[in-house]
Amino acid sequence: MIRITDRKEAEQRFKSLTTNLPGAIFRADPRTWNAVYMSESVLDLSGYSHEAFSEGHTFADLVHPDDRPQVEAEATKALSKRKPFQIEYRIHHRDGSLRWVLAQGQLIPNADPQHPLIDGLVLDITERKEAEERLAASEQRFRSLVSNLPGLVYRCTYDTNWDTLYMSEGIFDVTGYSRAEFEEHGLSFKEVVCEDDLPRIREAVRASIEAGTAYEVEYRMRHRDGSMCWVTDKGQATRGPDGTIAWLDGVMFDITARKKAEERLRLMETAVEDTSESVLITETELDRPGPRIVHVNPGFERLTGYTAEEAIGQTPRILQGEETDPDLLVHLREQLEAGQPFFGETVNYRKDGTPFINEWSISPARNDKGEITHFVAVQRDVTERREYENRIREALEKARELSDLKTQFISMTSHEFRTPMGTILASAELLERYGERWEHDKQVTHLQRIQSAVHTMSDLLDDVLVIGRSDAGKLNMRPERLNPTAVIQAIVDEVQHGEGDGHTITLNTDEAPAVAEADAGLIRHACTNLLSNAVKYSDPGSTIRVRVWAADKALHVTVADDGIGIPEDDQERLFESFHRAGNVGNVSGTGLGLAIVQRAVAAHGGQIDFQSEAGVGSTFHITLPLTPQDAA
Repeated sequence: MIRITDRKEAEQRFKSLTTNLPGAIFRADPRTWNAVYMSESVLDLSGYSHEAFSEGHTFADLVHPDDRPQVEAEATKALSKRKPFQIEYRIHHRDGSLRWVLAQGQLIPNADPQHPLIDGLVLDITERKEAEERLAASEQRFRSLVSNLPGLVYRCTYDTNWDTLYMSEGIFDVTGYSRAEFEEHGLSFKEVVCEDDLPRIREAVRASIEAGTAYEVEYRMRHRDGSMCWVTDKGQATRGPDGTIAWLDGVMFDITARKKAEERLRLMETAVEDTSESVLITETELDRPGPRIVHVNPGFERLTGYTAEEAIGQTPRILQGEETDPDLLVHLREQLEAGQPFFGETVNYRKDGTPFINEWSISPARNDKGEITHFVAVQRDVTERREYENRIREALEKARELSDLKTQFISMTSHEFRTPMGTILASAELLERYGERWEHDKQVTHLQRIQSAVHTMSDLLDDVLVIGRSDAGKLNMRPERLNPTAVIQAIVDEVQHGEGDGHTITLNTDEAPAVAEADAGLIRHACTNLLSNAVKYSDPGSTIRVRVWAADKALHVTVADDGIGIPEDDQERLFESFHRAGNVGNVSGTGLGLAIVQRAVAAHGGQIDFQSEAGVGSTFHITLPLTPQDAA
C-alpha cells in the first residue's frame, strides 16, 4: 500500500521538474491529438494555459497552415513505424506572433493495447531559428560579395606549401583551376606561383607578420594553359588563442592587363621623354577652364619656358594670347568633341611672353574599351621655318614683280620711245634731204622737234631710273634749305609754257613758308608729274589749281583739276608702277608718274592723299614734314 504522503511528494517533484523544463511536456491521443496531459510551461510557449489543452485545445490548431501538411505527414509516417519523431514547424502564439517549435515524441503503451498514447516535448526554438536565418543571410551576403568580386578570396596555411583552407570561385578565372581542385584535391598556391617569385613573396609575408601589418605583393602565376598572369595579393595573418599563426586570409586580383598597360606606358614614356618635340597630355574636359595638363615632357619645358611643376594642373590656355587664332580654337574643340585628331597652326606665347608659331598635332588616347581618356598634343616651334618660307615667298613675289616690271617696261619703252624716236628720225631725214633749200625758220622748227623728242626720252629715262633706285632701296634723299614758292613757281612756269600752253594754271602761295628743307630734285619729280597728269587728263582751256601752304608743322601742296577723274576700281592700284586707269583712252603715258610721286613723298617721310571722281576731276594733296625752325 503506497502512502499518500509519498505520492504527494512524487507529484510535487514531477510538477517542479516539468515547470523548470525549457519546453512543454505533453501526452496526447494520436488519433485526435487531444492532450491527455500538458505541462504548465505551455503557457509561455503558446500563450494558452494547460487547462485550455485539457479542455480539447490541440497543438494541431496552432500549426501554421503552410507547415501543417508536412507536420502531419512526418508524424503519421513515424508513428506508423512506431518510431520517435522530431519535427520543426511554426505555431501561432496567442499574441498573434509566430514561434518556431521543435516537437519530439514517441508512442508509449496504454491500458488499451490497441490505442497507445504519445509522450513528447515541445521546445521554443524561435531564437535559434532566427539566429540560423541571420547566419544564412550573412553567409549568402558573403557568398554574393565574394562571387561578385573581380578577384578571389582565399584562406591558406602559413607554411611552405600554403595549403588551401578556403578558395572562392574566382580562382578559376585567374589560374584555370577550379575551387574544388584547391580545396578537395590538395592543389596549393605554391604549385601555381612562378618559382622565381616565391622568395620575394615569402619575404613580403614574413616581414608583414613581424611588423603586425597586412602584406601586399605582386607576382606571377602559371595559368593552366601555360601562360603567365600577374596578380596583386593583399592579406593578413590570423593568430589563434595561443598566439601562433592560424592561417592567412587574403584577396587576389588579376592585374595582367594593368601590367601590360604599364609596360606600354613605360615604352611610350621613354619615347615621349627622349623626343626633342614638345609633348603634353591633358584630361578630356573641354568646358572652361579647359582640359587640365597631367604630363609634360622636357621638350615642352624647353619650348615654353614652363617647368613641369608650373604646367601640370593648368590648361593649355597658359600658352594663348592676343594673336592666338580664336577660330582655330573653335575648330580644335569641334574636332576633339567628335573624337577626331587635329592639326593646325597658331601663335602661342612662352612664359616670358615671347610669341612663336606653334604647329599642333593632337590625338585622342583611348582605353581598351575605346573610350577617350586623354588628349596627347605634340607641339613644334615653326617660327623660323615660316619666316624662311615667307622670305622665299617674298623673294619669289619680288622676282615675279620684277619679271612683270621688265615685261611692262619693255612694252612701255617699245611704245613710248618709238614716238619720239620716230620724230627724231623723220626730222633728221628731212633736214638731211631738204635742209639746204629750207628757210632758216623751217629748219629751226624741225630742230626744236628733235630737241623736244630728246627731252621726252630723257624725262622718261629719268622716271625709270627713279623707280629703279626706289625699288632697289637706293633712292637717296639730299635735303637742302630751299624756297618752296620759288621751286613750285618754276615747275608751274615750265609746264605752262610746255604741254600746258592750252590750260590755265593758277598758283596760290599766300601761306607758303619762306624756307623748307627738302630734296629739290625729288620735289621737282613729284610736282612735275602731278601737273603733267592734270594737264593731260583735263580738257583744253580748263584751269589747273595749285596751292602751297604751311600748317600743323608741315608743308602742304595740292594740285586740283576738273578732268576725267579716276574710276573707283582703279583707285586702289593708283600708285603701282605702269598701272593706268581704265578711262585714259588714247592719252599717252607710262603709268610711272604717280608711282614716282608716291616714292618721292615717302622719301621725305611725308604722305600723299587724293580725292577723285570719274568725270568730275581729281585733287592730289602732298604733306611733307617741316623742321622745327621752318615750321616756326
